[in-house]
Amino acid sequence: MAAHTPTHLEARQVDDHRRVVLPQAVPKGAAVTVQQIDEDTFIVRRQRPRKSLFVVLDPDIKELPEDPEWDKKALAMAEHSFKKLPRPKF
Repeated sequence: MAAHTPTHLEARQVDDHRRVVLPQAVPKGAAVTVQQIDEDTFIVRRQRPRKSLFVVLDPDIKELPEDPEWDKKALAMAEHSFKKLPRPKF
């Protein structure tokens, strides 16, 4: 990700309630985080929703149909996996 260079820098004063007015590019009510770097340096970062999220709805399956062929494969996979597990010490 390339670094963003500010094209417009405005000096602001903090009001009586310690508020700073952000540029017009930041919409009213936008979520921001404020990170303090040192005594005199703060970074204000706008938090945007992730665009890469998606929802997958799965059906609620109560019971699977009988499938003897799949049962054999599932049992073989389970037995193979159990062989690799260390034996418990009693």
